[in-house]
Amino acid sequence: MKLGISADLLAHYQGDTTTLAMCWKVTRTDDAVFGFTAHDADILFDALTYVAAIGFTPSAAETQTRLAVDNLETVGIIDDEQITEGDLLAGVWDYARVEVFMVNWADTSMGRDVLMTGHLGQATIEAGRYTAELRGLTDAYTSTVGQLYAPTCRAQLGDSRCGVNLSGVSPDSDAIPFTVTGTLDDSADSGIVLFDAARIEPGPSGGQAITGITNAALPVVECTAHPFVAQQVVYVSGVVGMMEVNGGFYVVAGVPDVDHFTLANIDSTAWGVYVSGGEAVAQGDTGWFDYGLITMTSGASAGLSMEVKAYSPGTITLQLELAHGAGAGDTYSMRVGCGKRFAEDCVGKFANGVNFRGEPHVPGMDRLMWVGGQER
Repeated sequence: MKLGISADLLAHYQGDTTTLAMCWKVTRTDDAVFGFTAHDADILFDALTYVAAIGFTPSAAETQTRLAVDNLETVGIIDDEQITEGDLLAGVWDYARVEVFMVNWADTSMGRDVLMTGHLGQATIEAGRYTAELRGLTDAYTSTVGQLYAPTCRAQLGDSRCGVNLSGVSPDSDAIPFTVTGTLDDSADSGIVLFDAARIEPGPSGGQAITGITNAALPVVECTAHPFVAQQVVYVSGVVGMMEVNGGFYVVAGVPDVDHFTLANIDSTAWGVYVSGGEAVAQGDTGWFDYGLITMTSGASAGLSMEVKAYSPGTITLQLELAHGAGAGDTYSMRVGCGKRFAEDCVGKFANGVNFRGEPHVPGMDRLMWVGGQER
């Protein structure tokens, strides 16, 4: 007899006809509990209503006696009541605990037959539908135990291994705070670029002053004696008038002369007219908050966080748009970023070289490729 199943339910399995339905009980990390079923009507079981979600289609469950990972997928239609696209993108459903079981929908007093337990893994969204993967308990055995040698730091900024106090300030005479709070002035239509003129912390070094940008299918940027070359990626910020260009990464399409370069795959015809200011820097030059984290403390995305891709004074570029957007008047908290490099970040930025958790001087693959007599 299968363990964990009542005699009545087992007898129902063995009957000529069955009235079985698969149910999912999902407990999110915020302790909110949801029930879903593949049945064509809601099922009340153990004081929880399992909703017959439209388009909810679970795959066959695969369970194994060896240590291979059990898995199951479900496909469903995103709705506005329980599973929204914004919540999925915001990670609200990530790592939720899941129990999958069968019940007799005609007589739930027979109890349940548990098929799988685990947590939600990767979720993908396409054309208004989501696919969520359930990973079984044995998934934990696939995790890497131990550490690998690498030139970059393995610690997370501010954790016990790193030791940096994120409520503190930089160790140099500038005493720049590691964590700041502020209020947004505006955001770009894309939702990826946020603006706050009060942010005056250092931006990337090596910025090249911009003195003009044309409104054209291939915008021409006037930048005296610039060092950029074709196919190089540049970051533009601080432009007055043509605000749409700020906070973006652009590929240099061509360099007509040493004082101009064109931007590829960008049409600025409908953008605002350039007035003044701005600078362009090569990708790789980092600002104070590059690789940092911004957390919204008010507005539609309150409580949500996103990594900072690039920063320059007054301009914050996110890795991805916040799930519910952000705009003027929304408040936030933002912490400094770390590129996990020994000299530039751990020593130069945080004076924390003693706690660096990487091996910056370990020879790389280029050393393995050297041959006898080759110049080093």
